[in-house]
Formats: sequence, structure tokens, C-alpha cells
Amino acid sequence: MENDTLFIDVIVPLSVANKFTYRIPKELNDSIVIGKRVIVQFGKSKFYTAIVYNIHSNPPKEYTAKYIDTILDDEPIVTAAQLQLWDWISQYYVCNPGDVMNAALPSGLKLSSTSHITLNPNFSLDEMAYDYFTEKEHTVLEALQANASLSFEDVSVMLGIKTVQVFINKLIKKGAIVIYEEIKDKYKPKLVDYIGVNHVLLNNELQLKEVLDTLEKKAFKQAEVLLAVLHLLRTDDTAKQLGLVKKSLLLKTFDTAVIKGLVKKEIFIETELETSRLLFDNKEKTSKILNNFQIQALKEIEDGFETKQAVLLHGVTGSGKTEIYSELINKVVTEGKQVLYLVPEIALTTQLINRIRAVFGDSVGIYHSKFSENERIEIWNSILHENDTSIDAKHFKVVLGTRSALFLPFNNLGLIIIDEEHDNSYKQQDPAPRYHARDAAMYLAGLHKAKVLLGTATPSFESYYNALHHKFGLVRLAQRFGNASLPETIICDLKKETQQQQNKSIFSHQLINAITETLKKKEQVILFQNRRGFAPYTECSSCHWIPHCTHCDVALIYHKQTNKLSCHYCGYTMQPPTSCHACGNNNLKYKGFGTEKIEEEIEILFPTAKVARMDLDTTRSKYAYKQLIDEFELGNIDILVGTQMVTKGLDFDNVSVVGVLNVDSVLNFPDFRSYEKAYQLIVQVSGRAGRKQKKGTVYIQTNQPEHEVIHHVLADNYLQFYQSQIHEREQFHYPPFTRVIELSIISKDITVVNDIAEQLANQLKPLFGGMLLGPEFPLVAKIKDQYHKRILLKINREYSPTQVRNVLKQEMDILQYNNKKSIYRLQVDADPV
Repeated sequence: MENDTLFIDVIVPLSVANKFTYRIPKELNDSIVIGKRVIVQFGKSKFYTAIVYNIHSNPPKEYTAKYIDTILDDEPIVTAAQLQLWDWISQYYVCNPGDVMNAALPSGLKLSSTSHITLNPNFSLDEMAYDYFTEKEHTVLEALQANASLSFEDVSVMLGIKTVQVFINKLIKKGAIVIYEEIKDKYKPKLVDYIGVNHVLLNNELQLKEVLDTLEKKAFKQAEVLLAVLHLLRTDDTAKQLGLVKKSLLLKTFDTAVIKGLVKKEIFIETELETSRLLFDNKEKTSKILNNFQIQALKEIEDGFETKQAVLLHGVTGSGKTEIYSELINKVVTEGKQVLYLVPEIALTTQLINRIRAVFGDSVGIYHSKFSENERIEIWNSILHENDTSIDAKHFKVVLGTRSALFLPFNNLGLIIIDEEHDNSYKQQDPAPRYHARDAAMYLAGLHKAKVLLGTATPSFESYYNALHHKFGLVRLAQRFGNASLPETIICDLKKETQQQQNKSIFSHQLINAITETLKKKEQVILFQNRRGFAPYTECSSCHWIPHCTHCDVALIYHKQTNKLSCHYCGYTMQPPTSCHACGNNNLKYKGFGTEKIEEEIEILFPTAKVARMDLDTTRSKYAYKQLIDEFELGNIDILVGTQMVTKGLDFDNVSVVGVLNVDSVLNFPDFRSYEKAYQLIVQVSGRAGRKQKKGTVYIQTNQPEHEVIHHVLADNYLQFYQSQIHEREQFHYPPFTRVIELSIISKDITVVNDIAEQLANQLKPLFGGMLLGPEFPLVAKIKDQYHKRILLKINREYSPTQVRNVLKQEMDILQYNNKKSIYRLQVDADPV
């Protein structure tokens, strides 16, 4: 093999359709392995990290293969199972391999070159003619003389120019500079300062005693520090193991100057050690005893796993599903296997991690997007090197995370738990790959021969259909833990109150009275409204003009905290207008209500109550979720106002009232899943009430009290609700009876969008017939100055997904070939939610 000419196919972290072939220098033949990272030149000058996908001896026919630049790893960082998962996601969700690589790898593992400039060696600054170079060029050249090199970004900041390529090209033509590419490792290990005693002194008691005697006479503080370190080296387990004491520990008691003095005298040795960012407090482990209902459910799940890969646990809110998960995790971990525990929201990891670590200690790791890149790389390496027995290696047998945790390099996965499996947050929206974590987890489990447990109080119709048709096992848990009662549901008829002129507030009289009584009893309240901001739109009272985003087809939302009108699609903001831009009237009114307005009105109605808000605006920082949840759990918050994140599996002991302030917005949304989503949302938010011995109450505010979904919620019969809806799904060929693929044509030119969409529809109609809908503009037709038009395909389940996608790709290639001069994007979303 050493003398063979080897080629590799690699995946590059770019949205390109193919894998690319590179040549291996013969001296590296024995070092190349599938799954390792290599640096490759892509294009004229850029360098990227690529993943080795295949090794062979066949040169490409279409182009001359370039040599790789270098191999980055001693061993693969991506496993064979991961590459299979990437292939499946790329094929099923109709996206490029590089899209999947970008989603899967922490960015710290994806190195790419940055362009730098430096002075041309043949160019002399002494020969500069001031009339030959502009003032800005002089500025850059003088900076290069001082700094040796500058990145393009440095030049941009220095000159205040956004695009510097044209400016740099002029300097290159004048012979003053040259460009080079530089690659920097993004991962920085955490280094911690440690102090040790000189080994010569430690090994010579007499000499050590002499040093101590001298210090006690001449430098008493230094003697104290030395005695403290010697004491820790004898008594502290970590210090004994390392032969070192953490410097930060000493600085709590002693001054830096004292420690520096001992280092200068060579009595102390100062060193840096690489330390994991993933060290956690070791808390005393606890366990809970299952009740009879949980024991029976656990047995049924294990029986289901005997014949099925997946089991659906349909348990009411507060039934103790987490305790059942813990029992299953314990059995899998005892067998020496790994567990992946998926949750839909970062907020859930905050509360769950304490409960899971209480059982499994620091063998539980967390993985989600709020972690820094360095932390994510360390989790990645920990999972990859599960069998590493070195002192500093963390061994995570259980990983708790959001959908991106699917991509971790598991090598011995035994169980995947998908909590709140119905939740739409498991579906990636933008950018590609637009994968669904639940479905990808099923494929991942198959690769590892692992089991999947889906848990929820409100199953998705797809999962429930699979369970009823025996593809999944089905286990029901109908009793709340600890004999707690399910909450009482009260419907507040807003239409009736308005007609009787009883209410001008956003809260019904029933809800206000309930909050008043709850606060008197020192209990807590959750108020849910699925819209952040203060007001959804601003309207002129005269001509009804509404300010819209200049880049999107949406009204601007007023945020009182920042006093800005904001677009939630593109981020565009403007100051609230003082007068109507259409008629000049200065009587503008904020219409509707979001979480900010609810928070403000609650503070007016209940001035002594402690109110907090949980939405995207208040939880942007890494620990914001944890701080809010901890404060609420401790009773430091009386009323919590929030968006959907307050509905998802959180467990609070003292909540007795939950208010759903505007259920109509969900019920009336034009989507075939709107009733399903509304039912799930109401039941889930209701489940936050009365979790322990207290019976909770849920107040649902609506203008449609007779709506069938509300009747099903009151009946508390999921099967009945499912049966009422499933016949319509079958009649109109919607999931779970079909698979849906949504095609979006996107361009800045609306004429191009219309033309391309019509062409594609005409290509596909002979193939899909009446199962093709569109093309149509969606509710929001323009986003970020790009027009969108959609075609919906309903695919019968008996058709092979692979064949359908192959046909679709062929038609997309034909479309692209016929429209080479048109600028557009074709976006594919398989199984949209």
C-alpha cells in the first residue's frame, strides 16, 4: 500500500452536490483513514477541512485530482455509523453532503483558511511615491510594515470598508502586496494554573525544614503559603494525585505577590495543565421508587422492545415518565452501553439535567447550541473516546441534548429516548439539512441496533398511527404520579364578555379572579401567549395603515423594552412612527398583545406580585433559562408569562393556575395540522398545573367556546380526538397516509419565481398528477427581499422514498439546465411540519 497511488473522496463543508476526489502523497498512504480530517485546497486559493469518506485507487475522469495539504488527526473523528447517518439524511431530505457535515460537526472542528495580505518581498517602502499610492493605501502599507500581515477583516475595520477585495486587488496590481491563506485551529484547550513544590525539597526533608525555618524568620507569609500547599498535597485527593495545587485555590487566601516570591526563589514551581470544561459538581445520588402504574408501564415497554425497535409511551402530563426513563437508562448503562436522551428545547435540559444527574451523577453530559464551541468539542471527544482510561477523560454514558446531539460520535448506543416526541422543535427549518430528529433517531438506532422510546402526553398523529398499526409498541400511562389530580379546565368565553361589555382587558374576569385567589394562597401562575413582543402590529385609527417590514411581507411587531418596531423574520427594526405614513394622522394604536404587554398589564393589576417573562427576548444568554427556572422553582417568581417554551415538559410543584390567553390564533391557522397542534399545545400547557397534591385549574380564553378541539380537550380523550381527525387526513391524502415534500422556488425577481415555479410544476404534473398542489405563494410571500413560491407533493407511502427522490433530483437537474441564466434557489423540505 505504501507505494500505491491512493485517492480519497471527501466531504467539504460547503453546499455543493458532490463529494470530491483528492490525491494522497505516498508518504501519507499509511496514515489515511476514513473519518479523519484533511486540509484540502478547494477552488483557486481557499483551504478547508474535509472528512475522508472513501479511499480508493481510481483517479477522477473529469478533472486532475489535487494533493491534500495535510492530515489533521491521529485517529478518525467521525465514525462509520455517522457517515451512514449523514448519507441517509442527505438522500432522504434532498440536501448536499456538505450541508449535513456543517450541521453535524462543531464549527471548531471545521477549519478553513482566511485570506491575509503581506508586503511583497520585492517591494521597498523606501521607494514609495506619495503620488503613486492613495492615502488609504499608505495607511495599509504602513500597518503592514508594523504588523507583517493583515487579514481582510483587519483591512475592512481599519478603512471602514465592507468589501475590501477591489481595494486589495489595486495594491496587488501595483506590486505592493501579496495574498496568502492561513488556517488556525479554532479549538483552545482550557489551561489552569497549578502550583507545586520543588521536587528537590520534597525529596529532602532536612532541606525542606531549613527552608521553612528561614521563611518563618524572614518571610512569614511565604512560610504560611508553603505550609498550606504541603498540607493540601497530603490531604486533598486531587492534589495528591497530581502532586500540584490549583493556584486559584491559594489565591482565595494569599496574595499573588507572596506566591510569585516563592516561584522566584524556586521553592514553588508554576505550571499549566489542560483541564476539561465539562467538570460538574458531584452531588449525592438519589433514586425514586416507582408506583404500581409506572412498574407496569416499564414492564410493558421492556416487553415491547422484545419484538419492536420503538415503543410509544403515551402518558398523561405529570404521570412520572422521567422516572421510567431513568430506570431504562440505568439498565442500559449497566450493560455498558450509551444512552441519548433528546428534548425539544434547551429550557428542558436545564431542569432535566438536575433530575438525571441526581440519579447518574457526572456520567451525564449535555449538548446543545448554547454551549461554546470549545465545550461542544470536548463533549464530542468525550463520546468519541468512551474507552479512554486516562485520568482527565470524562466518560459520558448518558447525553442529554436537543436535536443536534444526534450527530455525536456514539460507538455503543443502546437506547434513544425522545421526550415530547410530538414537538415541532425536533424539525430543523433553516438552513439545510431540514431533518426531523425523531425520524433521524429511528435510523440512527437501526445502525446501532439500539431501541427507541418515544414519550409524550399528546402523540403526533404519525407516531400514534404507527403504534396503532403495530409498527411501534404502545404503552399507556393514564394516572398522574403520587395520586395527583389532572387539572380542571374552564373555558372563558371572550365573545360573551365583550358583548356584555364586561371586559376591556386582555384577561377574562374568571382568570383575574383565579389569579387573585392563587396569589393569596402563595401559589404560582403561568400565563401562555404564543407571541413575543408588546403588540403584533401598529395601526392608524383613521385610514388603517399598518407599518410593514421593507424586506418581508409582514407587519412590524412593537417591542416596548427597546421601543422599536421589529421584523421577526429578518431582524429589520425602525423607530415607531409618530404619524401615519399614508394620511398623516398622528393617532396610531398598538393592536393585539404579546408577552411584553401581558407582563405590563399583570404588573398593573397585581402590583405586589413578582412577575417574569420567558421568551426568546429574555433567554438569549447561555444561562438565562436556568436562572428563570431556578427562580420560579424557588418561589421567587409568582407569575411566569411565556411563549411555547413554558409548555414543554417543565415540572413545577407550586403552580395551581395556568392561563391560555388566545387559543384562537392556533385554532384558526391555515394548516392541515392546526387542530392537532392546538390540541397538543392546550394539553401540554395545562399539564403545568397541579403537578403534586394540589388540583390545578386551566383557563382557556377563546371567542369560539363551541370549537370541536376545545370539546375534545374538555373530554380529555386523545383517542377520540385522533379518530375524529384521522378520517379527514385519509380523505384528503395528508400524513400519516402520505409523505409530503414541499418545494420552494426563491428569488429576488418575482418574475423569475413565477416562471421557474410554473416550469417545475409542468415537469412534475405528469409524474404526480393530482397529488401535486400549487404553485402558490405562502402566507408570507417575501422574506429578506426574496420571493417564495411553493409546490406541495403528496407521495403515497407504498412508493419508494429513494425512487421518488431520484426522480425529483433528475427533474431539478433538468430545470437547472434549462434555466442556467436565471438566478434562483430551489429549496426542498421533506416532511414539513
